[in-house]
Amino acid sequence: MLGFAAIGLFFFYLAYRYEFLYVYGIPYDTKGLMYARALQQLFVGLYLAELCLIGLFSIGTGQSRVVLGPLVLMIILLIFTVIVHVSLNAALDPLLKYLPKTLETEEQRLLALELEEAEAEKEGRTSTQVTTGLLDGQDQDRTFIDRLENVIPRFENAMPRFENVMPSLLHWQKKHENRSENPNFIIKWFRPAIYQDYYTLRKLVPRDFAKIEYDQTVEQETYFHPAVTSRAPTLWVPRDVMGVSRAECKDTGEVIPMSDEAAHLDGKNGIVWDKDRAAEVPIAREKIYW
Repeated sequence: MLGFAAIGLFFFYLAYRYEFLYVYGIPYDTKGLMYARALQQLFVGLYLAELCLIGLFSIGTGQSRVVLGPLVLMIILLIFTVIVHVSLNAALDPLLKYLPKTLETEEQRLLALELEEAEAEKEGRTSTQVTTGLLDGQDQDRTFIDRLENVIPRFENAMPRFENVMPSLLHWQKKHENRSENPNFIIKWFRPAIYQDYYTLRKLVPRDFAKIEYDQTVEQETYFHPAVTSRAPTLWVPRDVMGVSRAECKDTGEVIPMSDEAAHLDGKNGIVWDKDRAAEVPIAREKIYW
């Protein structure tokens, strides 16, 4: 049964993944805060389960003294859960509102390396040679920090204070030395700090898109509550040969927007519309990239 269930859940995963990527339209970005909210809800479930078990064990103590052991353990577990919850909030709360300072130094280091690659292209060196020399630590004559000392001073705007970046560089060098050249899935899963670090995930973020310019109305209403800025939705009905949709749009349009454009009924009363022109239908909304 577990095997069939695993296969079924895998297909569910593929279906939901496709829908979230290509079907569902999410107008707002939670910036990853939804995971933190789900984590808090998980603790609510733990508290409810532990309190219910404490209540059940307390009732059972009137019939048998054997229940005292599980009752004491559940009370200890409840106290332990509260301690873990408080510690977790203390560790995560600063990260939910502000980026850690180490990411800033990491970004500065990577910007300096990118500038070095640009300089290397002008000098005729390949980016592979620069990356090998600066990132992989394969040059035996000079240490990692010694090589960067010739790079960073030329880009003072990217890294104004090199001494503040040194701890981050040393930490990255030690972590980079532990990387395997051909890691498998299991190693990547259990070592995300090495194989899913900032340097790796940074490559997945597109950086070659043009500057996004917003309409003046969008800029003014960006931080308003949707209840303040949202307009009445447009009713979209298919056009019919009898002209009923025309009359309905004329009468109802005085109360709420209504349109029968870009859709009609065929001979079998089926709704027909041009799916290739979805951006032109009356209910289409322009997606805003924040």
